[in-house]
This record gives sequence, structure tokens and C-alpha cells, in this order.
Amino acid sequence: MSSFRGSLRSANSRFVNYPDSTVFDWSQKASKISTDVVGIIRACNEKGIPVFVQINYSDFIPGPTSSGIESLQPSDNLAKIIAYINALKSESLRITGITFGDEIEDNQGYGNLQPTLYNDDLIARFIKYADNIKTEFPEVKIYAFDSYIMASRAQVSRYFDFFERIRKAEIQVAKVLLDGFVFRESYVYMDDGGKVLDSQLILDDTESLYRNMPVYRYDVSGTRNPAQDSGYLPLLLARTKEIFGRELDIGITEYLPAGAYKVSETNTSKYSDVDFIIHFSDMVGIYAELGLDYLSKIMFADSLNMHKAYFDRKGNLGVNFPVHEQLAQNFMGELLNVERSIDYDHLKVKVYATRKDKNYFVMILNKDVGSESVIRVTLPEQLDLTIRLPRRSYVSLLINERDIVISGIGN
Repeated sequence: MSSFRGSLRSANSRFVNYPDSTVFDWSQKASKISTDVVGIIRACNEKGIPVFVQINYSDFIPGPTSSGIESLQPSDNLAKIIAYINALKSESLRITGITFGDEIEDNQGYGNLQPTLYNDDLIARFIKYADNIKTEFPEVKIYAFDSYIMASRAQVSRYFDFFERIRKAEIQVAKVLLDGFVFRESYVYMDDGGKVLDSQLILDDTESLYRNMPVYRYDVSGTRNPAQDSGYLPLLLARTKEIFGRELDIGITEYLPAGAYKVSETNTSKYSDVDFIIHFSDMVGIYAELGLDYLSKIMFADSLNMHKAYFDRKGNLGVNFPVHEQLAQNFMGELLNVERSIDYDHLKVKVYATRKDKNYFVMILNKDVGSESVIRVTLPEQLDLTIRLPRRSYVSLLINERDIVISGIGN
């Protein structure tokens, strides 16, 4: 199974300058980075957690605190990131890698100051950064791109042109320039007027990620493209491997329903808790089966109504924290093959199972909004259970040599 990755990302905060601990924040003002970045890197190093630091790939850094866009200062940020990594190494600290780009198709109102796909040759810029960083630090992984190129807009194939150029550059410089890439997909089920799709459509939509099924989601602006990319994840994997001749780490950065940004990207209180639980769990299972990394976009939030957050800024646990925690602790090891006698179209039940040492974890999702189901779950020479699944529910089995613990959330 793929591993979870730790990543320090500046999200919509632009022009990050780690040495001076400044960043251009959501209000388009220069501010101090509120997080102890070096302290987090040190803690991650001690715990063996990989850390990917997002770099500033623009030509500017913030001016004095509270100043605006007019005070941005020219900067050689390629040289800065190389110096920063060296400074970390001098303190016996290490980063696993860097991430290049954040919403790189989104201009964010900065004109030509923030490089995007609209105003700059980002691939040439990436190749320059990657070549220099890999020359200095061959062990550092480089991830890109985290953009608004998305299947809900029928745009996934745009990545392939980027990859062809990068692969050509790799051959020319005789080094690996791209270790993995992160793409941003929209799982928005709310239109630009704030109307939410019904639960059955939301829960059925995940099938379109890997099968030729109808796509129900909107894009981030809350609009519906008539020709969305269904079944795109296997294509993404196969085409990427074909271009590079190797497997790349591939992750996603937006994994749960949210509001269209015209309404609210972060307030997800209009959705049902159980829809989030089932949707999240199914996404984890799908990504594990396809061998993809699964990246959380939002860890903290301002309100517990923000269902995709693990916990809020004050440390209070989010409403879905127990499921996040259970999957993080138990959905690991070897992914087992699950045989089913009735397909999903006729019985809207998904089952995922993993084994680590002698411990088993089985996740069962009844995605049928209107009907309960009774199923039989067997592990050869281990288990034979008949379980009643309430409609629209999450059930888990923790199995070891002595005990079986069954828990569930839903109707």
C-alpha cells in the first residue's frame, strides 16, 4: 500500500520566504509565518515522518509585514531554496522533498507576479528548478504540480504534455527531475447557488474515478462540464508510467466535497456527516487499490462545521476525526483481494480489507441511501460473519488472533 506523506504547504499563501519566516497571506498582505517550520521539520525527523516543503518558484518575496503587493521584492528564489536546504542540513535536519506549485492554473489576482499556466512557461521554470536542486541534493524528491487541471473539467490529459517535456529534459540532463506529482481534483457537489446534490449521487460518484460511470460532481466554481473525465485514474497511472518508463508517486490534494468557491470552499456544513465519512473512506479504499498516495488538504479549520478537517485550530476534534484516526491506524499493510458475488450496481456495498502481521482490518460501506443490506463476510480459515448493514453506513472490523471488534457509524 502507498504511504501517507507529510507536507508543509503554503496553500493560497504566496511568495513564501522561509529564511525570514514571511509569506503573503490570504488578505494579500505580508505576514509572519505563524508556524515554527524548523520545529515541525525537527519533530518529523525525530518521528520518521517524511516532510515535503513547498517552495517559492516566483521571482519575488514579501516586503515588510502588513505591506501589500506593491512592496514585493525581487529575489533569486532558486538560490534561496538551495541555501535553505543547506542551512537545514547544517542543523542536522533533513527534508524528504519539495513540492513545486500550488493551484498553478489559478492567477489569484497577482497578474504576472505569480507564475501560472496562464502567464509563464511553468514547465521550463520547473525544469530549471529541478535540475539545479537535483544537482545539489540528489536525494531530495521533487513533486509537482497541484493545479486546477481537473477531471471535472475534462482536463486530465493536459498533464501528459507536461510530462512529455519533463521526460525529454530528463534524458538531456541524464537525471530524474520528477519523482511524483500531486493533482487537485474537485469533489464539489454544490452548484454556484449553494444547492447540494442528493446523497445517493454524491456516494455513487466515486465509481466514476475508475469506471466508465456517470460523473455527478461540479467543478470548483460550481458548474457542470458536459464531458467530464470518467474512469481517469487508471489512465493517469498507465500514461504516466508509459511516458517516464517508471512509476511516479501520485497523490491528490482535495479529496472531499466542499462548496463552490463562489459560495464557500471551506464551509461544508450543508453536507451530512455520514456522507463525508462514507465518501472519505471509499476514496481511501479506491486510492489504495490503485496504488496512489492519499494526501489530506486541510488539517485545521476555523469551525467544527468544516467536516473535512481533522480538528480545529483550538485542538478540538472534528466530527469525523474517529474515522480518520481509525483508518490511519488500521488501514495499512497488505491490501487483500475482496471477492463479491453481487456487483456494486446491484448492491451498493463496498468492502476493503488489509492485513498487517496477524491483524486484519475490514471496512464495509453501505452506500445505499434508502435500503439496508445483510451480507456475509468471510476470511478463509479466519472468519465467517453475517452482518446487517444499515442504510448509508460505515462499519469496520478489527480482527486479531483473539478478538473481533465491530464498530459502525450511520443509520
